[in-house]
Amino acid sequence: MSRPLEGVRIIDLGLYVAGPYASVPLAELGAEVIKIEPLGGDPNRTIWRAFACCNRGKRNISLDLKSPEGLEIARKICISADVVHHNFRPGVMDRIGLGYDTLKEENPQLVYLEASAYGADGPMSKHPGFDMIMQALCGHEAHGAGEGNVPLWMRWAPVDFTGGYLGTIGILAGLYRKAREEKGSRVQGNLLDGGIFMLSELVRGKDGSFSGTLPLNAEQTGTGPAYRLYACQDGWIAVVARSPDQQQALAQFASLKESAGCPASDWSIDSQQQLISHFAGMNAKQAISALRERGIWTERCRDDFQEALFENPAWKHSGVVREHDHPRNERVRQIGNTVRLSDVGPLPEYSGMVPEPGQFTREILQQFGYAESSIEDFYTRKIVA
Repeated sequence: MSRPLEGVRIIDLGLYVAGPYASVPLAELGAEVIKIEPLGGDPNRTIWRAFACCNRGKRNISLDLKSPEGLEIARKICISADVVHHNFRPGVMDRIGLGYDTLKEENPQLVYLEASAYGADGPMSKHPGFDMIMQALCGHEAHGAGEGNVPLWMRWAPVDFTGGYLGTIGILAGLYRKAREEKGSRVQGNLLDGGIFMLSELVRGKDGSFSGTLPLNAEQTGTGPAYRLYACQDGWIAVVARSPDQQQALAQFASLKESAGCPASDWSIDSQQQLISHFAGMNAKQAISALRERGIWTERCRDDFQEALFENPAWKHSGVVREHDHPRNERVRQIGNTVRLSDVGPLPEYSGMVPEPGQFTREILQQFGYAESSIEDFYTRKIVA
């Protein structure tokens, strides 16, 4: 059975993480994604893992968009598409002739995603933004640091990936509208939306005040004895005892007699210290086994994630991790498709491929009807790479 987005063409002009990531799940669902890169490549190529997860499954073409010929090639490719998306600041694409209003004149059903930092208009709209900056603005670095600690930067780019996924949803909504109404859409998203979206733990009370989860402790190990990282003899484990029954099972596990019948939030400092000491006297395997027998959620805090993730035969079988050929790195191991449909059969090898700089330039130019003599001239004059 074919994948659901086969026949959909998406042109990706995005750079770094949030911009290009928006089309990765769509490529996994069968869309043809063509990435247009500058001659020097996406700046994120210097961080290969980050580039790989945001650009796998795409073909690419390297163009000089400052030249009239390079810009015309890009325009020709874009007007052929169902979707165009980028994360340049508002107005940049309009100035060079690749904005929505220009492209829709030749392709009225175009779905066009603009993923900015602070929104399409307003006093901050022209400002650049990156994940670390948005974490600071939205309070994530202060909130995630622990009581009394200096702010902590969460290095895994949560705002970027959240913003990228919100862009994916916007594109899908535009494609649905196109299929239903034969009408295009200008979709607008931004990193600030992603940063605010991750504050969903906040709850507004009847008096209008806001409250959220308990703050992280100063040791950065948890928010209380039932939601905590514990040190064992040979490493750390994560423990979550969410329900009253789980919390009582945790108290029984460590023989916390004075805490019997009490929610974990009311456990005394002495009881919490006794629990910490109890874990410290066990190895991780023993502790995990004992907790799981009692219905308490737990897992080892792994520092060998490469081995644990990629060498697990069950995860290989289910497609959680995949391997594929790469022209420079031979075999590449990475996370499998983030969205998997049960009835579409095995995925093609190229679906996880990470393109090298300019790898598909010639092929794409041929696809769009350029003669071989013209292609050679483009290379000679450094209009393409």
